[in-house]
Amino acid sequence: MRQTDLQFDFIIGNPPYSAKQSSVNDDAANVKYPNLYNKIEKTYVNSSTANNKNILYDSYIRAFRWASDRLDNGVIGFVTGAGWIDRSFADGLRKNFYEEFSSIYIVNLRGDIRKNILSSGEAGEGENVFGQGSMTGI
Repeated sequence: MRQTDLQFDFIIGNPPYSAKQSSVNDDAANVKYPNLYNKIEKTYVNSSTANNKNILYDSYIRAFRWASDRLDNGVIGFVTGAGWIDRSFADGLRKNFYEEFSSIYIVNLRGDIRKNILSSGEAGEGENVFGQGSMTGI
């Protein structure tokens, strides 16, 4: 089969971050998506060993689930907070990524303000790629 005959999709974006916001008066209130929440529970939450799994329903993680449910052959490219890369709450998400995708490439742009100064006083991760626009790693 020729490459030009292949169906190849791209889902690219910068999902919003709206942790712990639920009111329409909040800056980025979470909207309820029952089917998506159910799929997250069946995959990321059920695979997780973390005690607190609430963050697995944040909007940027919902975007991961939404995109992976729609992609048969292609690429997902998101700019997100970096917490899911190594924090314990996302062990189920990482496990599912490993099972669902043939290849995973992560570009950790670092910049986590909590890691900027190590306890020894040495320089940590450095500035965020967005300057003062973000408090978390990207």
